[in-house]
Amino acid sequence: MNRRIASLLAVLGLLATTPAALAQAPYPSRPIRLVVPYPAGGGTDVVARKVAEMASVRLGQPIVIDNKPGANGSIGTGEVARAAADGYTLAWAIPDSLISVASLVKSPSYDARRDLTAIVRLVASPVAVMTSTDSDIKSVQDLLARGRAQPGKLTYGSWGPGTLPHLLMATIDPKDEGRFVQLPYRGQAPAIQDVVARQIQIGFAPPHIAAQYVQKGMAHVIAVVSDERSALMPHVPTLAEQAVEGDLARSRLWMGVVGPRGLPASVVDRLSTEFTAVVASPDFKSFLSQVGMAPYVAQSGDFSAQIGKEFVTTNSLIRKLGVVAE
Repeated sequence: MNRRIASLLAVLGLLATTPAALAQAPYPSRPIRLVVPYPAGGGTDVVARKVAEMASVRLGQPIVIDNKPGANGSIGTGEVARAAADGYTLAWAIPDSLISVASLVKSPSYDARRDLTAIVRLVASPVAVMTSTDSDIKSVQDLLARGRAQPGKLTYGSWGPGTLPHLLMATIDPKDEGRFVQLPYRGQAPAIQDVVARQIQIGFAPPHIAAQYVQKGMAHVIAVVSDERSALMPHVPTLAEQAVEGDLARSRLWMGVVGPRGLPASVVDRLSTEFTAVVASPDFKSFLSQVGMAPYVAQSGDFSAQIGKEFVTTNSLIRKLGVVAE
């Protein structure tokens, strides 16, 4: 009899560890992997790590950052798109990795509108348009006037054709008559350094970085790309206030979290609730103010709709500019 009871208990123990039984365990029941499709140490990575650190406490499980850079964010994001839809593999997302990648990478392995679940948009940053001090350009009107007077003489730093600086200059100068010359850099930092060093005339940076150079008299900020002025430089008008038209002129550089297609609604709801609570916390708001960002929360449905809208407008502009995917 004892042997029969022991055998029965062993069978019940095995049943308790089957996939069906495990699926019923409260989510999350093990560590979550958050893929950041950009190098460690950059601005995107810093914010992702802070969110992961604070959300881990609320979820009761570690969120482990896995940097998978390359191909405009498509390597890491594509890996997440192919992952199991169980909530244990997520991606940190920005516009480049979800939207412009469709035009900048040949045969991307995913379409963000179809192959990913938009979980929650969390934060955003305006973008400051910087000019070198020797250029004496202090407004968008100055910039356009100088471009007309000296076509082909003014250079701006981008991080590649079709990336945000290229699209913003096309928005500022929609006629695109070759008045401004694009110089691609490997990233944001070296382009900013060359503005400060007066090697190029125009650059783009987060407001908290741009403000440091303005305070030292090493650069001007002529506009802010956002739907409102930056709290760090409230005296600087937006592009829209300077008669620059288009959705991109009012956009922000946002960040959020996505997962594979088909994530259960219960998982999306839990993640969205806890990530949103992190962003609403005083400690996180203090962190954001230090890096020149602000809460910019949108839940799954609204986030998905935004991705769909930006996908069309951004990629239409990239194709209009004749950018060839690499």
